[in-house]
Amino acid sequence: MARTALRRLVALTVLPVALAYAHAAGAAIIFPGAKPPATEERKTIPTAYVVQVAARKSRADALQAFTDLQQRYPDILSGHRPLVQPADLGDKGIWHRLQIGPFQAKAAAFELCQRLKAAGLRGCWVRTR
Repeated sequence: MARTALRRLVALTVLPVALAYAHAAGAAIIFPGAKPPATEERKTIPTAYVVQVAARKSRADALQAFTDLQQRYPDILSGHRPLVQPADLGDKGIWHRLQIGPFQAKAAAFELCQRLKAAGLRGCWVRTR
């Protein structure tokens, strides 16, 4: 009986104060088994997109490939900088992916890739960073 009374006392006095402080601090209050409200925005890490245009065995070769592409497509690539991402391909060794970006919108990355293809680049594709 005393245990039930103590739980009731905590539920009626301490818990509301703790919830008020948590709410004032901006904490999301979700009780066990409860689902968050449908209108609650979920915080997500923004996705960045890149356009991959080549892969080379060394970082220096990948950067040289970007210089070559800039000379071949100056109007399209002006203002863009290269990103070189190493990728361990197991038995094939480490390759360096030449990428352009990042772009916040997938459509912007796709547009750059399409422009490069229309100008004669044989292969490029959009990837998430």
